[in-house]
Amino acid sequence: MHLCGASVVTVDASQVLANNASNEGGGLWNSPGGTLTVSNTSVTSNTVGNAPNGPNVFQKGPLVGGVFTVNGAPIAEGPNALAFG
Repeated sequence: MHLCGASVVTVDASQVLANNASNEGGGLWNSPGGTLTVSNTSVTSNTVGNAPNGPNVFQKGPLVGGVFTVNGAPIAEGPNALAFG
């Protein structure tokens, strides 16, 4: 899922599994100004063409009010290798 702009999205009790992106955030991607709140959700086994750019989750920067949390954990700006089972 790719959240653009200053949107506000909540995902609850879901699975984000085995998706692919060519560059950033194979599972979930949040814009610098978006609010993406994910809870009770598994985010695993996603892939991305540019490996350092977060196969499962990616927070685009620089932040301009954006907030991205998965199961209560804040997602920092930029590349990461986090997975949430």
